[in-house]
Amino acid sequence: MESALINPVGLVLWINLLDLLKTDFNRKSPSAIESMGVFLAPQTQRLKILIIDDELDMRIFLCNLLGTCGYAPIDAGDRKEGLQKARKEKPALIILDVMMPKEGGIQMYRELKQDMNLKEVPVIMLSTIDRKTFLKYQRFHRTHKDWDVPDPGAYLEKPLEAQELINTVRMLTKNAECTEFLDD
Repeated sequence: MESALINPVGLVLWINLLDLLKTDFNRKSPSAIESMGVFLAPQTQRLKILIIDDELDMRIFLCNLLGTCGYAPIDAGDRKEGLQKARKEKPALIILDVMMPKEGGIQMYRELKQDMNLKEVPVIMLSTIDRKTFLKYQRFHRTHKDWDVPDPGAYLEKPLEAQELINTVRMLTKNAECTEFLDD
């Protein structure tokens, strides 16, 4: 069984779902996404986008979507791995899930915005929590002296609309410099 995803410039991404189902995501590797092989658009320079989400299915979806649209996706499954990759890879944008186990995405967002090397990196927050509830939570925490972080670049609700995400990524990275160069 195969399915196709067509990006804005007409590239077609074929994913053999049977091969995907056979992939062993539990083996120890730097990234489950790397072990299954993400299909990337043929570009010589791409912006790095870090995706931090505890849901493997969401990371696979976002990596494939961003890869076919010309970005260089990097994934992390938790806060600790996400902070390590953010510091090492210096992405042009971070897509961060709000609801993650242990210390969640909101705490991680706060750490990103207090880190001198990462505070200027735009962040898209993703969650099943509606935007209105999230903004109330943000306003509540601003009343505390130790919460002086800006609002995220964008807040998108799950389930995501692919085109809305791509439009938001383009808007937030329009002035970013390419961070990955590929050999032709």
